Amino acid sequence: MKPDIAFRHQDIDEELKTDRMGSFESAFEAIEEGLAELETDDDPALIDELFRSIHSIKGNAAMVHLESVVNYTHQIEHMFSRMREGDLAFSLSLSEAIQVGMDRLRDLHHRELLGANFEHLDEQNLGEKFARLAQCEPHQQQACINDILGISQEEKAAQNGAAERSRDQIPFELSKTQQDTLVFFQELSLQLDKQNEYWEGRSIQCFLWSQKLNQHGGSPVSYEQLAAASYLHDFGMSLLPQSLLQQNARFGKAENEQIRPHPVWGYKLLAHMPGWEEAAEIVLQHHEHEDGQGYPNGLNGEQIHPGAKILAIVDAFVSMTAGRADRSRRRSALRAISEINARKGTQFSEVWVGHFNNLLKSEIRAGRF
Repeated sequence: MKPDIAFRHQDIDEELKTDRMGSFESAFEAIEEGLAELETDDDPALIDELFRSIHSIKGNAAMVHLESVVNYTHQIEHMFSRMREGDLAFSLSLSEAIQVGMDRLRDLHHRELLGANFEHLDEQNLGEKFARLAQCEPHQQQACINDILGISQEEKAAQNGAAERSRDQIPFELSKTQQDTLVFFQELSLQLDKQNEYWEGRSIQCFLWSQKLNQHGGSPVSYEQLAAASYLHDFGMSLLPQSLLQQNARFGKAENEQIRPHPVWGYKLLAHMPGWEEAAEIVLQHHEHEDGQGYPNGLNGEQIHPGAKILAIVDAFVSMTAGRADRSRRRSALRAISEINARKGTQFSEVWVGHFNNLLKSEIRAGRF
């Protein structure tokens, strides 16, 4: 019998929460691996495995009366059913759409089982988009997929069109000392990035995206201070054991505790260099959250430097799209954007996420992304 009121995370004992989260993570990884295999092998048995994995997720959620999870998962299960029947053809864009849906499903589990605070999951709207995909005719399927991915037909056409003739140049004047110091910071960051195969080029990407986002939001942060922070925001990570940085397993509580001091170490390096105090503050705060649940000082909202808000978004985006040792596959830009938007107002600044969305649209239209 269906219960009148769905259970929430506080109604489920800790052992059962751990069990259900473990089961979900196993199924999540099986689906991610299955989608990767489907990209090179269209074996129907793989689709059967995907269906069984999503059905298992729904069944486990139903056993503990997580109605929102059950309802959302049902829409994805229906889509897999259409794939099994041959009515929905597998494609790379469909794989991306499924992975966006699975990322949202993981967030739902964290919210319902672990009490994570999300303000913008909007699972009902995304679930309805998957329901439409499951029902649409073959000639409509790509439009339904684009709707899930957040790509309008106009933007898709612009993405495939010619790039704009030139980019806007950022006007700035630096002293010879500032220029030389920034070159040093850049060279240091490039050497630090070589410590991990997934970091190669990350600091330069963080620098480029941070400057673009800063400019898109009205340039409240000086060019040189944001540049220095972008280059050295993860300096502290280089001081951690290599065994931790190369770890393939998902980080647990102990590993996360080891990582938490890294903004302080980067802050101390910059704070001891005259003229880079603002960059030091940005580095110190780039893991603070809008809701006060970040680290190292639990700052929130207006207490956080605008440069730190910018760098938090960019760092997450670059990290997710470049991949990490504890992820089986690198996440696409579309999945990363979806995940960042799901965390606006809690982890990330809602205002700066809005600027980031607009920046990405302009980059797509210009053919630069």
